[in-house]
Amino acid sequence: MKSRMLWLSAAILYYGAMLAIQTWGPGMAQVAAHPTAAAPSKVLYAVVYLGLGMVLLGAVAHVFAQSTAALWRPLMLCMGAGLALMHIWVAAVTSGTSMSAELWMSALLGLALTVVITRVVPERIWLRWYGVNGGKD
Repeated sequence: MKSRMLWLSAAILYYGAMLAIQTWGPGMAQVAAHPTAAAPSKVLYAVVYLGLGMVLLGAVAHVFAQSTAALWRPLMLCMGAGLALMHIWVAAVTSGTSMSAELWMSALLGLALTVVITRVVPERIWLRWYGVNGGKD
């Protein structure tokens, strides 16, 4: 139960920080919100959402500990896609531009890379990350 709350809190704080930077700070999408955005801003979205995907996957795995990675990965992708869409919408509203499908695809690429990384990294590391640690919580 303790680790579940820790992972959920980390995911909420990570996403909250992204929204706060977008709304009150310089904004991740200050340049990326425009249709003529340079490629580095799209790479930034992919990297930021790679980080969110890692934290979100850990949170999903700890909340649904009785399930398997076959459920965790698609659930993380769906939740992350929804969060990315909401973040892109906030970026469009705060910058006064239209929503960018390219930024959403960049965010989805970052989330998909999370799933790919889980397939490449040794299993013992991901078993610990997923919360499968011998029934200890």
